[in-house]
Parts: sequence; structure tokens; C-alpha cells
Amino acid sequence: MEASSGEPEPSEPSLQWQVLELATYTLFVGAPLVFGGRKSVASWLKDSSPFYLEGIQRDSPPGVNFSKLSHAAAYDLGATSLLVGVQHLVGLLLCLPEVTRKISKSWSANLICHASLLGAGAGLAHLAWALFRLKDAESGSKNLPLSVVVFIAGLHVMSIITCIPMNLHYSTEYAYVLMVFGFHLSGFAANLLSPLAWTFDDSYLPSLPILWLISGFDTIIAVVVRGPVLLWSIVMLKRLWYIDGAWLILLAGTLGTITTIPATTLLLIGSLSKFRYLINRAQIKDD
Repeated sequence: MEASSGEPEPSEPSLQWQVLELATYTLFVGAPLVFGGRKSVASWLKDSSPFYLEGIQRDSPPGVNFSKLSHAAAYDLGATSLLVGVQHLVGLLLCLPEVTRKISKSWSANLICHASLLGAGAGLAHLAWALFRLKDAESGSKNLPLSVVVFIAGLHVMSIITCIPMNLHYSTEYAYVLMVFGFHLSGFAANLLSPLAWTFDDSYLPSLPILWLISGFDTIIAVVVRGPVLLWSIVMLKRLWYIDGAWLILLAGTLGTITTIPATTLLLIGSLSKFRYLINRAQIKDD
């Protein structure tokens, strides 16, 4: 969609400012939250809910094997996910003016650029933490299985490798707007809503309506966003890159797709399975 005649075209961002902004989000927002705030959030999870460890095993996406996590690693993963999810919530809010646009405006298009870089910064910090936990010999029981690290990488690689070139050349393309919005909305559900659901006991009757609400919202996001929205946006962008001869971006986007589609598919299957399990929950244990 083109800008109206009365509204100035969105200013083209420079490569230097894009790199600087991404580094700022990574080093001064994402990393301090993930590495600095993780212990406090993990302690809160441990103290606030005795059902957390059961919940993380109940809601594990297929093949990711959260059940193999040690207790320390499970709390560490949940804390990190919550902190990343908060960043996705901010990015989601930044996307809303441009997603709901009728005509693209300069200020709302610029917000998409900021949202994409925020998502990439959060992803870099999340992935750095996962790789650190994979190889850190001193962390012992907090080490992550390779399957979890690969899953985390799949959630973020596409946004990390495409955000700067897309902001430089295609920031007002609506398929890109929807992709950024979709990644933030999916990340909000996977990293913020899911860990909160892990704290509720599904065998306790008063907890079930809350779990149904969280799971229902997550399932809607899974079916709509992780399915047709992200798939349509990726296909349309690949078509655009091919027509324009943007081979480097096409290559980067293809590599990102190879990791992103399996991760989002696992999230989709996991969300549907979790919702079905909670809806069909028949046996309520005594408190």
C-alpha cells in the first residue's frame, strides 16, 4: 500500500543506524534482561508454583523434550522465556499502527523497523543464552539439550538475518509488516503465555478455566498466525525478492525459512495438542 499524497514517504534508514540500533537492543535491552534478570524470575517461578515442573513437561512441543530438562534448567528456561516474551509484547504493540493501516504513514512504518530490530535483539540474546547453556561446563544441571537449543534458534533465525536488509529496502511491504507482527505475536504466546500456563495445575478444578483461556488464545494464534499469516508473508516476500533479483536476501530468507517453518510447525502441533488435552481433561484430582 502506498503512502497518501499528504503524508511524506517513510525515510530510508541507513545501514549504520540499523546496525547500531540492533546492537543497542541486543547489548542494552535483551542481554541485560536475559542474563541479568533470569535468576530473579526463576526464583519467583520456583517459589510461586509447585506445579511448574509438571506444567513444562505437559506442554512441551513434540520432539523438543522439555521432559529431559533438569529442574534447574527448566526454571532457567521458563525465566528466560518470560523475559523474551515481554520484549515480544512491546514489539507487538509497536506493530499495531502499521498492521491496522489503511494507508502507510511515515511514523507507523518506522515503528515496524524498530519492532523488527527489537525482535532480532531479543532473539540474539535468547540464542546466546541457549548456546551458553549448551556449552557451559560449569553450569552442570542447567545445561540445555541440543533439541531445545535448535528449537530456540528456529524461533528467531528468520527475524535475525532478514531484519536489516528488509528495513533498508522493503520496510513498507505489507507482507513484511505481517511477518514482523506475526513473529512478535507468536513469540508473545510461546515465550510469555506458555510459561505462565506452566504454573497452573490442570488437575485443580479452579485452574482449568484459566488454562482454557490461555490455551485457547495460544491456539488461535497458532492456527491463524503460525499457519496462513506467516506462510503467506514468507511466500509473498520470496516472490518479491525473486522478481527484484534480490538474491542475497532471497538466500538469507530461504535459510531462515528452513529453520523457522519446522519450529513454528512444532509450536502449532503443540498448541493444538495442549488445547485438546485441556478441553478433554476429565479426571480432577483432589487438591
